[in-house]
Amino acid sequence: MELYRNEDYQAAKRGMLVRFAILGLILAATVALLVLFVTVWRNELLAMAVCMLGAALMFFFLNMKLLPWFHYWHYQSDIRHGRTHDMDCRFVSLSDSERISDGVAFREFVVQLDKEEEKNEKGEKIDDQRLLLWDADRKAPELKEGQPLHVRAFGNYIVALETDSLKGGSE
Repeated sequence: MELYRNEDYQAAKRGMLVRFAILGLILAATVALLVLFVTVWRNELLAMAVCMLGAALMFFFLNMKLLPWFHYWHYQSDIRHGRTHDMDCRFVSLSDSERISDGVAFREFVVQLDKEEEKNEKGEKIDDQRLLLWDADRKAPELKEGQPLHVRAFGNYIVALETDSLKGGSE
């Protein structure tokens, strides 16, 4: 199952551009009121108040609305054009809590790599678990512990997840 389609990328880009336009409108309204108070009514106190209020509103909007969309669009751009790698593994766990990585919310997705039994110098079995990141905005799959998976990832970010493609063990 592909996590991201072209429509998701276009929606993220469109959402970011809409928020840039709103930020531009806030800036234009602030400048228009500033010019009005300075040139027409010649009230410096109100001009300073409008300038401070406009700057505070722009700062709030930038941090609370625009930057999260920008980070998500940038993340989708990276996974769309970046180099991915495939791995066969078994599901271990998916956390309920979220964490932020590169400005985007993710859930921890732990897998065990499918390798032949490897042992270290002491003869102990090597435990090769990997921490991947599942987009918190996407619906989590119903997986059982030990279920075989085929994962395509960009770094630690899961791009696609398949459960039926492994030989000898699909559900």
